[in-house]
Amino acid sequence: MTGRGASGFSRRTVHWMVGAGVACFLGMLLLGALSGDTAGEMSGANPYSESAIGYRGLVTFLGELGMPVMVNRSDSFYERLDGSGFEMLLEPPAPSALGSLALHFAGTGPVLVVLPKWSAEADPKKPSWIRRAKLLPAPGVAGILSALVKDAEIVRPARLGTLASTYAAAPTLAHPQLVKGKNLIPLIASDQGILLGWINMSGAAVYVLADPDVLNNHGLDNGANARLAAEMIDFMRDGRTVVIDATLQGFTRSPSRWRTLLEPPLLPVTLLGLAACAVLFWSAATRFGAAVPLPPRLAPGKQGLIDNTASLLGYGGHLALLVDRYRAAALRRVSASLHAPADLDAVDLALWLDRIAQSRGLDVRVADLGAERQAPGGLGEAHALLSAAHRIHRWKTEMLRGSVGY
Repeated sequence: MTGRGASGFSRRTVHWMVGAGVACFLGMLLLGALSGDTAGEMSGANPYSESAIGYRGLVTFLGELGMPVMVNRSDSFYERLDGSGFEMLLEPPAPSALGSLALHFAGTGPVLVVLPKWSAEADPKKPSWIRRAKLLPAPGVAGILSALVKDAEIVRPARLGTLASTYAAAPTLAHPQLVKGKNLIPLIASDQGILLGWINMSGAAVYVLADPDVLNNHGLDNGANARLAAEMIDFMRDGRTVVIDATLQGFTRSPSRWRTLLEPPLLPVTLLGLAACAVLFWSAATRFGAAVPLPPRLAPGKQGLIDNTASLLGYGGHLALLVDRYRAAALRRVSASLHAPADLDAVDLALWLDRIAQSRGLDVRVADLGAERQAPGGLGEAHALLSAAHRIHRWKTEMLRGSVGY
């Protein structure tokens, strides 16, 4: 049977209430950490997708090559662009999206724009894969490119033909997609069009890759595409960090300090802190063995009575009065035992007792039995009173019994 506390709730109920409160608090922190996040189509052309048209393989491949890679999900990232990163824009979905980003390219590092090519349908049985894909209309892709290159044209020849390239590796493409544009400077091109070219936009080198099948999961495994991707990206980044944008495909994340605590490298520290709090709560909520009984307020017996009386006298500031009374009692006791004359006043009695003490070889006089005046309440006063009481006791004992040797 569980006991009830002063609140009227049983101990088990209180434990359940505390547990529910802790769970609600942790849930609130988790919701606060994850609020504001959005996710796009997992089977689409984004750095998280494992489908044929996704780029998860590229992110892993570049990391294995030792290149620093970062996936951006911050909406305000492009407002803070500088020259320290190499930005990769994977298949912008619309001209407006690419055009708005192009406003921030001035004075930044190099940028690679990978044009879209495929329209895919997700597999209902496995949403991270695609069931079928078809080519996007060429005019639609050209419209996206027009945000960067005016009067650009998308061409899709039956084969690549002979390519002029600045890289050693050659691409392998089953259905090539190329670009024709007067303002685009070719880096990999044939007489049919440009596969990779670049333009200068307000001081920033903006590269355009016409066919995404060089970099996506399906194409990266074909021929020498992986080697070509490594050569291209390493040349274009020029030692910078590779920043792959995911906001174009709907993957965004709002800044959150709570989420930072739930992600590496702070996640182990957070888990250790929670474990320490759990151990502290467990140790405070349980008790081992019987409770230690409280000491009684007043100690029993004569010694307890004496100690309690002394504590009360000390607390009331009556220690000096107690020593004076002890001195008077000692004088009466010694005078009566030695049969002092009854007609002596206090002064004559002191002289009479001093003569007796001198005849017995004692060096303590009646005038020495008083305590020296000290500041009340301090350690000096207590020490002086204790010394005076000790002298009175010694004088009385030696006057009645002779020297006691101390």
